[in-house]
Amino acid sequence: MPEKYRCGKMEYMLRKMILVVFLLFLITGCTPVAVAPTPELPTAFPTTIPSPTPLPPATRVILTGSNLPASETENLVTLTQSLAATSGLTVERVDIITPEMMTPDVRMVISLPGSTSASDLAAHYPAISFISISNSGIQPSANLFAISSEGTHPEWIGFMAGYIAAITTYEWRIGVLALAGNNDEALAADAFRNGAIFFCGLCNPYHPPWTDYPAAVAMNPPTNQADWQPWADQIITSDIKTVFVTPGVYNTELLTYLAGSGIRLMGSQTPADALRPAWIATINLDYSEALTTAWGEATASMPGRSLSATLQVTDVDAALIGEGKMRLIHETIAALTAGHIAPSTIP
Repeated sequence: MPEKYRCGKMEYMLRKMILVVFLLFLITGCTPVAVAPTPELPTAFPTTIPSPTPLPPATRVILTGSNLPASETENLVTLTQSLAATSGLTVERVDIITPEMMTPDVRMVISLPGSTSASDLAAHYPAISFISISNSGIQPSANLFAISSEGTHPEWIGFMAGYIAAITTYEWRIGVLALAGNNDEALAADAFRNGAIFFCGLCNPYHPPWTDYPAAVAMNPPTNQADWQPWADQIITSDIKTVFVTPGVYNTELLTYLAGSGIRLMGSQTPADALRPAWIATINLDYSEALTTAWGEATASMPGRSLSATLQVTDVDAALIGEGKMRLIHETIAALTAGHIAPSTIP
């Protein structure tokens, strides 16, 4: 082999060896880079969600309104308190309901005539049950029970008063004492006459004095004895034995004066205790049965609906009105309220 080829090959081999050594040096001589471990994130503590403040239990009943005769209002208040006691509730009477009163502890609102519209309140407070006693044609809703008399019906009351006076009074010597210039009182007086005639026809007495019965006396408001005594004396001299006194002229002193002359009395509100010996019966609209029904359904979370007041006869003198006469009275009430009897001749 020529010398120059041998030298070139050796040079080539030498360069190759130097390259290999250099590469080995690089591989073994370099310090490895330490890779920092990924830091562990701190353990996250679970976030505690505060418990909501529990609502107070609904234990209150609000009763408002008073545009009924005082005795009827008190009867409804007493009934409400009795119903509330059986349900573990308390009753609060207020004149006017304000939004601030509608707190979560209110279970029910009972609205008597003369109070804030129960419809508006029921719409704003769906969690509260409402019972409305009204003659304004209020409509029920999911949480509103509407008890309506569909009017005050003085003609119903007057008609039944005349009927009862006629079946309990000898020779039908009966009369009505009403307030002059008042439409409801005029309706009651007219219906009283019709109720009496419904039973006794001509109602002519057998003996003098020959007064036209049933008699009707329209008087001014009995504010003092000088106002009412002339009218009372007119009743007495007419030999009237039974008098129906309308709400506008109900006056304890006046009625005591009449009772002292031996006259028997009737009215549309519960009498004072001193008048009970002379009292035959009370005729009025009864809301208690409907209120009891609505209460039971409301406390059972049933949906609201319409209920009606009924005509009732209470404070009955059992010596004058026995079982047979009460049966006649109830039959006549049923026919009257069903529209089978026209109680008044006044349009």
